[in-house]
Amino acid sequence: MPSASPSSTLGPQAQAALAAYVAAWADAAAVEDGGNYRDSRLERHIAGDLLMTISEDDYVEEAHGVASRGMPILHPRVSAQNLNGDPPTVTVTDCIDFRHFIQYYVATGKQYGAVQTGLSASTSTVTLMNGAWMVTSAATGADGSCSL
Repeated sequence: MPSASPSSTLGPQAQAALAAYVAAWADAAAVEDGGNYRDSRLERHIAGDLLMTISEDDYVEEAHGVASRGMPILHPRVSAQNLNGDPPTVTVTDCIDFRHFIQYYVATGKQYGAVQTGLSASTSTVTLMNGAWMVTSAATGADGSCSL
């Protein structure tokens, strides 16, 4: 997973929003690997309805004995900024490689579901909330919905 390294074309606010996006994915992958939907790491960089949706999905997976291992490979870029909005927002678009982020049954270690064969387009909104950038919405397309 790439880090959100500073870009000469992005201002510090957009860089911070991009870093929060990358951190949110790292936290979500770690929580899914641990199989504990109650893990508070999700709340560090994810908020609102998106936090509720991810927590609910993790709860269902945990209840069915499913966890994930590996890490999605991100290719994020800032595609829009509204830093003067109330609240300020940054839109991050991505082409995510989930091929090495595999779901499995905890009890047996056997794979759960199909492994993706392509990359998925994603658009997320990162919102400045109480002084911290938080991912507040995300839409991810189907397997094969983007290419690099």
